[in-house]
Amino acid sequence: MRGDRSRVREGGYVTVAVALLLFPALMMASLVLDLGFAGFLQKRMQSASDLAAREGPRGWRGSPSQGAWCADVADPACDPAARAAAWDAGRRARASASVATLHEPGEAGAPRVGPPRVPTLELGGGLSLSDPTVLALIDGEEAVYAEAAPLAVNSGDAPEGDLVGGRFVGRGTPAVVSCHDANVLEPFGENCRYERTDFVPSSAALGANRSFLARLRMTGEESVGGVSQAAVAVPVLFGRLVGTPGDPSAPPLRTRGLRVRAVAIGDARPALAAAPPVAGTAGVANFSVDVALWRTLPVDSPLPVVDEPSTGILTVGGVVGGGRVVASPLPVRLALGSPAAPIPGIVDPPAEGESATRWIPLHRLAVDGVERIVGFGVATLEPGTPPLLTKLTARVGASGVAAAPDLRETLAGLASAVINDLFAEYREARACDATDTGLGLVCAGVLVR
Repeated sequence: MRGDRSRVREGGYVTVAVALLLFPALMMASLVLDLGFAGFLQKRMQSASDLAAREGPRGWRGSPSQGAWCADVADPACDPAARAAAWDAGRRARASASVATLHEPGEAGAPRVGPPRVPTLELGGGLSLSDPTVLALIDGEEAVYAEAAPLAVNSGDAPEGDLVGGRFVGRGTPAVVSCHDANVLEPFGENCRYERTDFVPSSAALGANRSFLARLRMTGEESVGGVSQAAVAVPVLFGRLVGTPGDPSAPPLRTRGLRVRAVAIGDARPALAAAPPVAGTAGVANFSVDVALWRTLPVDSPLPVVDEPSTGILTVGGVVGGGRVVASPLPVRLALGSPAAPIPGIVDPPAEGESATRWIPLHRLAVDGVERIVGFGVATLEPGTPPLLTKLTARVGASGVAAAPDLRETLAGLASAVINDLFAEYREARACDATDTGLGLVCAGVLVR
């Protein structure tokens, strides 16, 4: 009988213990759900901002004040500033559209999404830019967008905007200090005033706006028309267990939810690898040119490329041995450091309907005694007998370039001295600098932050 009473008392203790532990257990479970959902949204938003930032450097052509912006336009009335403005409007539109592709309208964490309206873009001299992603009108008219665009275009490059053109000044710069505590570094490298130490908006960078910052946020802050769009903060379960809505003493989680933000910066870097052309697009040529010769080739002057099919040795602009046939057919990608030993074959001209632009591999003799590719120039290649090569000065940001896995495979087994030698040309070229007038290498859009 005494044992039965003991079991009854123990059962009461268990009930009390469960009751006492249930509330904190529910709190912990809801907190795990809140943080997990916020982490999931942040990763999705980061993927979207990464995708948007990559659009920024695409099509970069050096300083907008240079004639490079009109290099592919026959009309002498082409205005480089107008072309640069059209390029900037186009990249903002593509970045905004790329974010929309990763979300379904109305889903949690989605930016506002609506179908874009595409006007006709007219440039000075009757020129028309046919890129269907460009959502802007030049000649002083404002850009035309759907009422609910995924990201605000921020054409004035306000630092707090969703899309900001500017200049990336280096990864090694320390993160900016918090607005509230000088001893705290902000996790996104920007404080409440959107000040950054690694990125300067174009309004303060003398027009050098090759780099591109993309920002998505669910922070509860107010949206600013044409500059930023901010969704509500992530609602929480944990906060519902603590405090009362509208109570000034309620914890921040209860009143504001979880703030989630994603930031990415894209910039242009000399290409490490280039892919073959596909119909209607540029791509790597199947022959290389000696880099020393390339430096001396005149700009915008068609030069014959005469091949010797039995040896693969080319005569470029009258210089015998100035080029090499390096691939036939082309591999999936041709990477920096690939041997440029000639193979029997001929120069492959563009096919019917293909772009005449080609990324031209540039080679020189490396320290291991092998001719290796040290970069990619940009030129037009026209079919003929012989084909004609025209060197361009434009710094071209392109898709289909820069592939690290190909580079690792190419450089595998090479001595460190050879690798350092190959990258010396890459580092010194300054090919993506707006003030550079050197090699004119192909630039690839990459994420730098």
